Amino acid sequence: VVVPDFAIAKNAWNPTNTTAGGYQGSAVQAYCDEAGQAAIESVFGAAHVLTVNDLLSSEINTSAASPGYSVWQGAASSWGWSLHKVRLMSEVEVYGAIVWSGGYDIGPANEQFPLFRLMPQLATGLRYNYWLSGIASAVSVCYVSADGCASTIGIPHLELGVRPRFLVG
Repeated sequence: VVVPDFAIAKNAWNPTNTTAGGYQGSAVQAYCDEAGQAAIESVFGAAHVLTVNDLLSSEINTSAASPGYSVWQGAASSWGWSLHKVRLMSEVEVYGAIVWSGGYDIGPANEQFPLFRLMPQLATGLRYNYWLSGIASAVSVCYVSADGCASTIGIPHLELGVRPRFLVG
């Protein structure tokens, strides 16, 4: 698994200002599948960036209590298999635990990357905000803040860093 030291771009989560469609239906995952993948393949070679069949959140129940904060409304309520080469990291891959998201946001992305466990500053000491794949509510998603905190933010018209993960082989 490769994670760049920096965001490869800045991108909005979703132009609809909602989490409808979950992470799988987000504009940021569409970026990862298209321009992000092209950029990574230009460096590593298309044959070396591997395709993964992964579970990504795909639906939101807008009336469910948020798993991160019960006063908020909305939570990922389903997931679906998706073939992709590039995707955002989960909260667990960065922090080692679910902080604001729920189970439908994790799937097989359910272990902290060993390097982040040994040197957390490589995940959290970067001085810029970057998206994670977790859904926090019907209108907010998870991100790593510039000071390293596990955070959530409403998504209207906001662009954060895209720091994806991908497999090479």
